[in-house]
Amino acid sequence: MVRLAAVDIGNDSVKPIYEGANSSMVKGTILPNVIAEVSEDRGVVSLESSVYEGIHCRVTSPSLAKSGVYAVGNLATRYASNQEPEPGDMKSTSDQAVIMLLVALALDAAQNVPANSNGIIEAKYALSTGLPLKEVKQLGAKTVFRDRLMGKVHEVEFLQTPQIGKTTVRIEFESVDVYSEGQAAMMHLVTDDHGRIRNEELLQKSILINDIGGLSTDSAVIERGEPDNINSDGMNSGVSEYLDQIIEQVYERYHHRIRSRRNLVRDVLLAKDERKNHIFVDGKLTSIKDIVDEALMACAKAQHEHLGRMWKKVSDLELVYQIGGGSALIRPYLTYINENSKHVYPLRWQESAEESIWMIVESYWKMLVLSRKAEAAAGEV
Repeated sequence: MVRLAAVDIGNDSVKPIYEGANSSMVKGTILPNVIAEVSEDRGVVSLESSVYEGIHCRVTSPSLAKSGVYAVGNLATRYASNQEPEPGDMKSTSDQAVIMLLVALALDAAQNVPANSNGIIEAKYALSTGLPLKEVKQLGAKTVFRDRLMGKVHEVEFLQTPQIGKTTVRIEFESVDVYSEGQAAMMHLVTDDHGRIRNEELLQKSILINDIGGLSTDSAVIERGEPDNINSDGMNSGVSEYLDQIIEQVYERYHHRIRSRRNLVRDVLLAKDERKNHIFVDGKLTSIKDIVDEALMACAKAQHEHLGRMWKKVSDLELVYQIGGGSALIRPYLTYINENSKHVYPLRWQESAEESIWMIVESYWKMLVLSRKAEAAAGEV
């Protein structure tokens, strides 16, 4: 039995969608894109309350330069030696991207696929995912990434992981569809959950979809419903370098160590209460708003300048959609800069940060479902 899955391997976090009952779409739990090499016995006093707080596993794959034992996601953020994607990393050739993808799928399999007579879970997936536009455009990275996954057996052995325990999952791929991250968003904007056309007026416009990620920004130009492969572009910069600046400046000023970008975003920048833009210093709630404002304003300024370069390339652009988790973080700063600039661009935003974060992987899911339906219909002819 082949399971369907769509995974957005973001530089900040991994967003998965799995196949539910009656082939419905089920959003998985977001995993921080953080890993840490650890030992097989991680010295557990008592297991965490949730599987997603204690992912501890051995990942073995012919696609990896080095197989090993890792803490993944929230657990990895607690280790000082954790690894996050860095500027210059190529997602298509990165070991960390493959590790995060395999762990996301193994979590689904461990909870939804029965074990065989040897106690091993064997899962086969039809996968839909994506890569940054620059990698796709310049390196032919779609084929590179697909070849790393197809025709191989990948194994994730959960070790001291709550709720799952010691469980081995072997993963193979029936198919791997790889899309450009920015251009995939057009699918979300112009179709509903069933792939039917909505927002038909967008198909008659020249629009820019600016997907602000962690380490890169994808800027897809869509001319009346068709991707402009010549002028679609991006830059090797997103929000991560500015998050790193906040972390470094907070440490320099307060000797307070924020353990990962994900912790900064979740616990400080997106906090819903008085802890927003605050940290605890010697047990006292302390504002870091000035540090946050300076860094994110600089990020917004860089993004506004990038939009200016895109408008010079394609002067008849009518709208620009700001999407991705990075856009949600800098929205007030970019709005302010845009409104107070001599170049005021027609910016559009998703209704909520949640929609902006999930729209890319929802697009991957839609394209996967539609391609499977087309294959089934062709087989019946």
